Amino acid sequence: MKLSYILLGIIIIGLSIFFIEDDISSLRVINKGRIVNMEIVEKPKSCLGTRAKWFMKVKYQDKVFSKQIPSIFCEAHKVGDIVQIRYLEGEDKILLLDEGVTLEFIASGIFILLGLYLIYLGMVNRKK
Repeated sequence: MKLSYILLGIIIIGLSIFFIEDDISSLRVINKGRIVNMEIVEKPKSCLGTRAKWFMKVKYQDKVFSKQIPSIFCEAHKVGDIVQIRYLEGEDKILLLDEGVTLEFIASGIFILLGLYLIYLGMVNRKK
């Protein structure tokens, strides 16, 4: 049981670091990227439902990017529309103008602390 705390803690920390790397990529796009006009080339016909994940494809300088979008955004736009997207040359990630990463960083930090706590519990229980 004690070893399982340590292993679980290591797994949680590893996954959190993976997500933080993705958040850092998003932060680079927010801080160094620019707002460009992209054309919607593909999106679902209907985007009803709140739990489903909807994706659109947008085109910029002959490159096609896939982007997860909220239902409201999906219903408000159609194929052929020009939308403003945050983009950084050389990154595969694009962001909608209202997207941020603050909550993601906080969540990742909490999970890292949880992982460290589990490792601590495994070490303390191991000594007993």
